[in-house]
Amino acid sequence: MDEDMEQDVRKVPPLLKIRDIYLLDDTLTLWRPSHDARQYYLISGTLKTDQLSPVLQTYYTKFDCVTSILTFDDAVPIFASQSTTLQATDDYSVLRDYHMIRGLWFKPDLEERLGPEEQTSLGNIKLAIPLSHDEKESIFTNMNIYFLEVLDYPAEDKSVSRLLITKTVHEEFEKYDIFKPGGPVHMVKNQDETDAELEIYYLRECFNYAGRKWRHEVEFMLEEDPWPMCKIIPVNNYCRKRPRITVIRDISSSLPCRYMGATWRDTLAGLFVWSLRTYLVWLVFERLHDKVKHALNLATTHVNIKDIIHTECPMVCRDMFQTYDSLSTFIAKCENEQDLRDLLGIFLSLHCCENGNCSLVSLKSLNAAQVLPGILYLLEKTIACASPQFRYEITSTVMPWSIMGYYCSDLKIKSHRKMVIFISQLPGINTDLEGRPGSPMSNGAFSSGYSSAAVTPRSLYGSPFRKRSYSRSSQHSSVSSTDFPMSP
Repeated sequence: MDEDMEQDVRKVPPLLKIRDIYLLDDTLTLWRPSHDARQYYLISGTLKTDQLSPVLQTYYTKFDCVTSILTFDDAVPIFASQSTTLQATDDYSVLRDYHMIRGLWFKPDLEERLGPEEQTSLGNIKLAIPLSHDEKESIFTNMNIYFLEVLDYPAEDKSVSRLLITKTVHEEFEKYDIFKPGGPVHMVKNQDETDAELEIYYLRECFNYAGRKWRHEVEFMLEEDPWPMCKIIPVNNYCRKRPRITVIRDISSSLPCRYMGATWRDTLAGLFVWSLRTYLVWLVFERLHDKVKHALNLATTHVNIKDIIHTECPMVCRDMFQTYDSLSTFIAKCENEQDLRDLLGIFLSLHCCENGNCSLVSLKSLNAAQVLPGILYLLEKTIACASPQFRYEITSTVMPWSIMGYYCSDLKIKSHRKMVIFISQLPGINTDLEGRPGSPMSNGAFSSGYSSAAVTPRSLYGSPFRKRSYSRSSQHSSVSSTDFPMSP
């Protein structure tokens, strides 16, 4: 900035403070920047036409897409309804006073940076919306933009500008001119291009309410449903600290921690299991980001599907299935590995297959619509919560791969086959399809509730993966043994 610009600072209209937000260790300031007919004053001084290019290079960063990171449980309802579940904001924003305005927060990003190798501590699944460079198709030129506020975070030395993007007219908010310089977002037409494509920038450095130079971020509340434009990107989720489980059994509540600290492979496999269970396979596959599809192709192209699934119908224990069905309600409560261990322990205590003491039936006699969804639901929970060692333990007993293999043996759609192959490659997933000696698939004798199980329920108590005995309750578990029936 030159001397003329520094002198122009005195002519800047006064800033507007909305409110102070008092926290235990800090005080946040919610405010709106000054502006006049020519510019916004998040940058010190008056910007002239011939100064705009160096200012963009110094203070701004170009972006070509917007992204929103969600937890797995928050993202699933979006896929299930095939539209974004728009939420009223509970953040420190003026929008919390307008409950009728609902949307999702997005941030500027670069398309080239998106991919499964991304790391975040915010969630597991990223929704990405590429931005059109055509003025007629851009959401920033075809929708109303309102400058809501700037929020100062003293603890992080940063300010965050927030803008509402919507087709609705909100007269209570201030319209934002995206072509006016000095604001949180600025758009220019590239005159060097024949078609005059749009270039859009966000401010990365600003002056806060107190006049200090701080790091700057931008958030967009998109009120319209962005689902038709979204791409799904599972990312590596690393928790800053392990969630502490607090259980209040009287009101059946606990802190959810599913998929916390999960890799993108775990998240993607869990999403595939969920889509197979809910019959939304094609929808989810088509929404995957191109880089995720490429990684999926690399992982599955050279795998023979016949090594993963089979057509031979296994014999199963009907009583064991009935016990499993009686506990299906409580599977939904499992939110961590200890929950699953308690569930498996109670499952085995209710029914243990013994030699010659099981009512064996062909899987052909069981309704796939009743059997498979429940097994997939437990598999999704296992991928989300369990270590590879315990995955092996539970996928060898309660949900052996032979059942999935039989019901998936007629997959004709390539995306379905890729999903099953990808799931099978996760560490700890037992896909052993060979009948063990003494099983119904070999000489007719019976040693396990499921023919292809690598271990029997009784032999689990001597399993090398089993490091502690099962308990009917745990102070860290959100599934209480008092909720379970004590007889099948």
